[in-house]
Formats: sequence, structure tokens, C-alpha cells
Amino acid sequence: YASGWIIPAVAADRRIIKNQKFDGILATGMPWSALVIAWILHRLSGAKLVVDFRDPWVGNPFHTSKGWLLDRSENFLERKIVTDAALVTANTTVLRDEFIARYAGKVDTRKFMLLPNGFDPDDFSNLATSEPQRSSEPSPHLALVHAGNFYGKRDPAPILEAIRHLDRTGVASAESFRFVQMGSIHLEYDFHERYRDLEERGVVVDLGTFPFDECLGKLKSSDVLLLIQPGTKSQVPSKLYDYLCLNRPILTMTPLDGALGDLIRENEFGDIFSPDDVAGIASRLNELLREKQEKGGLWADYPLRGRFDIRNIVAGIEQRVGEIPVRPGNPRYPLPSQKAFIFLLKFFFRFPAKL
Repeated sequence: YASGWIIPAVAADRRIIKNQKFDGILATGMPWSALVIAWILHRLSGAKLVVDFRDPWVGNPFHTSKGWLLDRSENFLERKIVTDAALVTANTTVLRDEFIARYAGKVDTRKFMLLPNGFDPDDFSNLATSEPQRSSEPSPHLALVHAGNFYGKRDPAPILEAIRHLDRTGVASAESFRFVQMGSIHLEYDFHERYRDLEERGVVVDLGTFPFDECLGKLKSSDVLLLIQPGTKSQVPSKLYDYLCLNRPILTMTPLDGALGDLIRENEFGDIFSPDDVAGIASRLNELLREKQEKGGLWADYPLRGRFDIRNIVAGIEQRVGEIPVRPGNPRYPLPSQKAFIFLLKFFFRFPAKL
């Protein structure tokens, strides 16, 4: 993935390392080529290697095979990188435990560390998230907003079929809902053709993509925030952590026994349904619609979200990185400040896709 930059990146970074004699190299993936570059530099320089996985590489359910040779190459590269790394971080407990199971008996599994995604309160300092004012006239519809791309198995069909179910059974008209999508749509079927009837009735609204700050503003104006993560048990979409700061109800569709399902339940981050539970999703949508009509708006609070404040997360990685021994003969350079660590982790969490 993005392999074209490996050779020029290694050449440029090699010169930097020779001139400044770094003790360690930190790389995050995806793209996995970033880990390959860091591994090559580690082998050339002897600097300690720290690799961070924001998604699974081997065994990723969204992976599209490009042939057995490339698949075997990826397995080989992950094994070599993980074996050589002094520290390997994973963003979910399920992913960390997959590494432990895959490499038990081959490496010291104490090197595998949980490093969850998180949020930086500074990102929301200019965004008012106060409780909506009660309206004398309830809004005519329930705004369900999703931020992020739809592709592969990440399919909004469960929520849209739930709206159709309510409409067909006469419980609530489809026009009582607005499904708003912000992000690209690349599914295995023609999304706009399948849901043309709902688009024509104003139920489905495809807004396309927006810059992060503008996206937050549109999310803030929603009634319910959607997490749609079927087909994988090891991934947690980073948009969840942004959602937590907006104080709106979160409705999640994902396998109940996966990393996201466990996180939602353990921290009481809203409602969770299996993607095939269309009836359950429909029932909850109807409850939220009635609640909005009664109160004039919806509000939620998440007392446990502080666990994912990036300032708290940084403290753990600072300690572990500080424990990695420095190469003999190399001076110990001071660790970056907490502010610098926060900047790096925010960049890693947001790129290539914050939402």
C-alpha cells in the first residue's frame, strides 16, 4: 500500500538519521509502507523501533487480495517488523490479543501494548456543545448523521431498512427521519439506486465530504450520531471519540462480541445493535423520535469518556517508550514533551481518516 514512496523515503530519512543519530524510530500504520520504511531504517541504523497499528494488517476484513504473492509478502513483512520492534502498540484490546496469540512463543509478548484512539479537548474548544433548547414546536424529523466513508462491509443498509420497516408497518413515516451522510460512498451495489425512493422523499441526504472542523459543526446539529461497523470484531472507528465530545445519543451497529461492542457496553456509550437486528434498530429509532418530539431535542452525557482523553493516553506511552534501552554508545536524547506527543498522536489518529 503506497509502496512508491518507500525508496525515496528511506534515502531521505537515512541521511537525517546519520546526521542526528536518533535513538528510536516511531511509525504508525496504515499505510503499511510507513512501517516498512521504519523497519528498513531500523535495520540500517540500529535505532530502536516502535510500531503502532491503528488497524489490523494481516487479517484485516476490509483487505482486498491482490494475489497470493503479495498476501504472503504482507504476512512476511508484518512478522519481521513485529519481531524486530522493541514496542508494538494496538488501538484495541482485540487487536492486541490477536498479536499476542499470533506471536506467542516467537517473541516476548510483553512488547504488545494497548494504545487506544482518543480525543483532544482542544479540538472542541470553539464548538459549543450545550444542551439544545426545548422547542415549543418539536422538529419535524429525527436527524441521524454519519461521518465517514461507506465502503466494503461498512454499509448503512441496516439503518435504512429499519426506517423502511417503520414506514411499511405504519409505526412512523419515513419522512419522520433524515439520514445524513458525510463522506464518500463506494459500496458493492449502487447505493443511490437502491435507496432512490428514500432520497426522493427527502429521507436520505448525501452531503459528500467536508473539512474536519466543518464536519464537527454539522455533527453538532444532529439528533443522533451513527456508528456503522459491521463485519469486523477487531476495529473501533476513531469517529467514536469525536462523537463523545458532542453530547448527542450514539447509535451503533456492530457485532456484539467485538472490540467496538465491548467498548460501547463497558463505557455506556449509547445503544448498540447487531447489524442484522433491523427490528431492534427500528424500535429504538421510534423511541428516539418520540423522545425528541416530547423534549424538543435530544441530549446525552458520557461520564467515562475521560478514559479516552488523549492527555491521559499519552502518559502511558511516554512511560513505555522511556523504558526502552538506548543503543550503547549513543547519547540519550530527552523524550519529547507531552505537548509534542499529543501533536504526533493526534496526527496519527486523524490521518488518513479522522472520521
